Amino acid sequence: MEKVSYRVKDDKLIPVVIKKGDRETPVWIQQNWEEGEYAIFIRQSGCGHTCTAMALRLLGFDEMTPYVEYERCRKLWGAPMTKEESPKGEAQCNFLTPSGIVKVLNSFSVKAKDYSVPKGKRKECVKQIKEALSQGKMVIMASHPSEEFPENPFSKGDHYVLLVGFNEKGKILVANSSTSGICEFLGVHVGVEDDVIEKALWDGGESLDGTWGYLSCLEKETGYIIVG
Repeated sequence: MEKVSYRVKDDKLIPVVIKKGDRETPVWIQQNWEEGEYAIFIRQSGCGHTCTAMALRLLGFDEMTPYVEYERCRKLWGAPMTKEESPKGEAQCNFLTPSGIVKVLNSFSVKAKDYSVPKGKRKECVKQIKEALSQGKMVIMASHPSEEFPENPFSKGDHYVLLVGFNEKGKILVANSSTSGICEFLGVHVGVEDDVIEKALWDGGESLDGTWGYLSCLEKETGYIIVG
C-alpha cells in the first residue's frame, strides 16, 4: 500500500481508489515505486505505465500493477536503454508513445485507439473525449505545458493522466500518478472542467508508429488513447 496515494480523513490517511462500476484500482504514485528490476524507470517517468495499469485494473485485470505492465512492455520490445547505452546519448524515454500504449493494451486483448490533436482542433478533441467517457470508455491523455498554460494542472511537464468518467456534477474525473499535480487531494483531480482538458492537450502532433521512444519523440507524437 505504500505505493498508492492517500488522502486525509478524520486525521487518518485513507488510500485513494478510483471506482468504475463494480471495479476499482488504487491510484498508484509512480514516485513511490521501489520494488522490482525496473522500479527506477517507473519512479522517474512511469506515468504512461501507471495509467495503462490503472485502466487494465478497471477492466478486470485484478493482478495488474505498473510493474506487471512494465514487464509486458519489456517482453514486447526489450529492456529500456540507459543514457550510456543510448546511441543518441540521450536517456531513452521510459513512458510510451500513444501508439505504444495501444500496442500494450492490444496485447491484453483490450480494444484501444490513439488520436493526435490537429492544430486548432482542441475543442473537437475534447468533445470526442467526453463522448467516449459518456459511453463508459476511458481515456489516457498526454498533457503538456503550453504558452497559455505554462504549467498544466496535472504536472509541471509532459505527463499522462487517466480520464475515468464524470462526477455527480458532470465534471471529468482524472486519476494522476504524479505527486506534483494540483488536485483536491493527492492523486485524483475531482471535477475537472472542459477548458482544463482543452488547455492541457497539445495540438499539432502527428500519429507515429512508436514503441519505446526518446523524449523528443513525445513532442512529435501526442494526443490521447480511447480505451474500450
